[in-house]
Amino acid sequence: DNNIRRHDWDGLAAKLGSQEPDRLLESVERVVRKTLTKPDTRFNLSDELPLVWRTLEGRNRRGLLRMLLQLALNPELPYWIDLMLSQLIDPAQDREVLRQFAREAGIEGARAVALHLEADKPGFWGLARDLIVGWGDDDRIKERLAGHLFSGSWSGSAVPMITARIQNAKKLLADSDPKLAQWAQEVVSGLEDWHRHE
Repeated sequence: DNNIRRHDWDGLAAKLGSQEPDRLLESVERVVRKTLTKPDTRFNLSDELPLVWRTLEGRNRRGLLRMLLQLALNPELPYWIDLMLSQLIDPAQDREVLRQFAREAGIEGARAVALHLEADKPGFWGLARDLIVGWGDDDRIKERLAGHLFSGSWSGSAVPMITARIQNAKKLLADSDPKLAQWAQEVVSGLEDWHRHE
């Protein structure tokens, strides 16, 4: 049975990987890249190999993030890579590795980081500032960051969520970087329109 074999491999790989997380990451990357050659195959690592995922999260988080971000530079990226990245990224915890990846990969790396953030996670605003200050001439980065602020999930009224986002955006209005201040003004205006509508 494939499920039993996958479960056995998951447990064994996680156990061995806790001692050698770099080797585990290399093995996982080979599996993921092989899966990418089969366009109809879905392979969410956190679902398929949960013990391996948790081991890499704990023992080689930086490497796991960089691997997924590197894969995200592929224009034919399958949606399940997007899901894994959005699930994994913690802007507060991962800020430095995300900034470093963007610096090394250039504009496409910065766009990949901007695409996979979530506005209500702690650290979003600090990382948004980093991206706008570093690559604020790029419309796609500004649009992707703003897009996170005009979407999301909530129960009941969206007003408390919108209000919190307006307050955070207003803190950037007096920033010394003019690109950031302009972006923040556009975001505030759009959020205030949404707030009035709600």
